[in-house]
Amino acid sequence: MMKNLVFVGGLIVVSLFFVRQFLEQSKKKVKNIPENPTRIVAFGDDYTLGKGVGSHEGYPSVLQDLLGKTVENMGVKDETTASALHRLESVFASNKPDIVVLTLGVADINSRLPLEKTLENLEKIFLYLLERNVMVVYGGISPPKVGDNWLMAISQLCGTLGVLYIGDIMHDFWDNKTLMTDALFPNAEGYRLIANKLEEGMRDYF
Repeated sequence: MMKNLVFVGGLIVVSLFFVRQFLEQSKKKVKNIPENPTRIVAFGDDYTLGKGVGSHEGYPSVLQDLLGKTVENMGVKDETTASALHRLESVFASNKPDIVVLTLGVADINSRLPLEKTLENLEKIFLYLLERNVMVVYGGISPPKVGDNWLMAISQLCGTLGVLYIGDIMHDFWDNKTLMTDALFPNAEGYRLIANKLEEGMRDYF
């Protein structure tokens, strides 16, 4: 019995060691991790804006409470990657963030923008922020019937550039009426769960 307990204890120690090593290696791949971030900007589309709920029920407000850090909501209705790229410079200049959390791309799908163009725009957005020492966090959202390739391509881009990818942040939402206001957008509980997923993905980095 004692030998079994020692064996199990050893396995736990070894497992914890490898988990810690994995987290450390993951951190090395993410660029511009701030030691003590004071300003976070949520930048993106209707999912950032909080379509369908009150201003204090969207994910940026909930994320602010979870992190204990200021999170400015800079979401815009019907934002595409192209329109986001167009206003990125002014948003950065007026906020000077340490971290930018992005939800972008779904409006591109609705606009029938080719995946290649979405990736091109996202790469420009990511690089603009990374070159200014901003940590970039991308929350992946994959609506029904889009397929896995779309989000997989974005996750690969994030990995290549050093962007923290957290996805799919709306997994299992789409057919759950208790989490949605309509076919596309979450209710307050849905946005709360999105904020929880983002916080869980970010918490080990600062």
